[in-house]
Amino acid sequence: MTMPRVTLEELYGVDPERLAAQDARRAMGARHFRSTYGRDPEAVFSAPGRIELLGNHTDHQGGQVLATTIGWDVLAFAAANEEKVVRLHSNAYRDAFTLWLDDLAPLPEERGRVAALIRGVAAGLAARGCGIGGLDLFFASQVPIGGGLSSSAAIEVLLGRLFHELHGSGDLSCGELARVAQDAETNWFGKPCGLMDQLVISHGGLIALDFANPDEPGVSLLDVAFPPPDKCMILVQTGSDHEGLDAAYASIPQEMGALARALGRRRMRDVSQPELLQAMPKLRQTLGDRAVLRGLHFLDEQERVVRGTAALKRGDWETFLSCTRESGVSSHAWLQSSFLDPESQGISLALYLCRSFFEAGTAGGWRVHGGGFGGSVLALMESDRVEPFRRLMEPVFGKGAVREVQIRRHGVVRLNG
Repeated sequence: MTMPRVTLEELYGVDPERLAAQDARRAMGARHFRSTYGRDPEAVFSAPGRIELLGNHTDHQGGQVLATTIGWDVLAFAAANEEKVVRLHSNAYRDAFTLWLDDLAPLPEERGRVAALIRGVAAGLAARGCGIGGLDLFFASQVPIGGGLSSSAAIEVLLGRLFHELHGSGDLSCGELARVAQDAETNWFGKPCGLMDQLVISHGGLIALDFANPDEPGVSLLDVAFPPPDKCMILVQTGSDHEGLDAAYASIPQEMGALARALGRRRMRDVSQPELLQAMPKLRQTLGDRAVLRGLHFLDEQERVVRGTAALKRGDWETFLSCTRESGVSSHAWLQSSFLDPESQGISLALYLCRSFFEAGTAGGWRVHGGGFGGSVLALMESDRVEPFRRLMEPVFGKGAVREVQIRRHGVVRLNG
């Protein structure tokens, strides 16, 4: 795949205030790069965060997902060097660091750190014969770390394109890049994950994904206005992040997988609801109620992805909102991904407040966003209801907790100029 090159207007829209802010951000990053490395950056790249709209914890079981890239991104100011070393400075990390590329094996002491992602992406590209080399980098990120917007996937995919654009040879498809990124996160960074985040960020846009064939997932770009005119998409950041929750995330695919195998199937995609219901008495004894409930969530969520995607294609906003609300209830009650600590239930509280707000007369949808256990709640509403919604939420979760999010049509790109 040839790296797309875009203008600021193509990436961030034509709103003068937003363009001015992004122009200033780009100038800031270039200044930091010059002051750090004593030269101008060779290129500037952008990788978006992503939002999952429907399909919560379905990709790892061969399911379907509806997701989109968003306007919040990571900007990378980059130049190649001849030393086979990656130097990284960033506004998002406390410490700068230097990583030599002579040894690309996973290091236990790097697990959970950005250095592990760099080493893992470099190893994946080298194994595919794509070519790697030294990079001087400055990252300027708008994607919150631990907020459920796939900041780690954005960095992984961005690193893959940086290596390939400045040192690589041959072609590197979006699918190959996504697999390199997923492998880096799972086996170097130490966080088990599906392929959804990396695929969405690699391709860009509003995307329907089907993981029936995990080696070649189906990727369909939806050419629809989302959200529709006079509607908006809001994230409520609850103040609890995803850090340190790897075991909680891992329990979901583990339990769903065990449920499928107990039914003689490889994954939940191959299980029907009637056979699960028939086997439920035995499954409760052998695997426990939570595994059964998580399997039921998967089966219902698949139907919601299909129904919600079809609704968007025909412009049926109300049905899509209904699917969103159903997904939120299912993730909270059956998937059980809202909290671990009974004393810290920001997601649950935000869901309750959303229900109260919308049942008071405002049409909208709301759901647990992303991996769960912390992070954000997604809400969809009429544009003129954002300020009343903000007045309800921000006294509870803090100033700035309610943020409107724009979708983005591009995956990883190189900026012109």
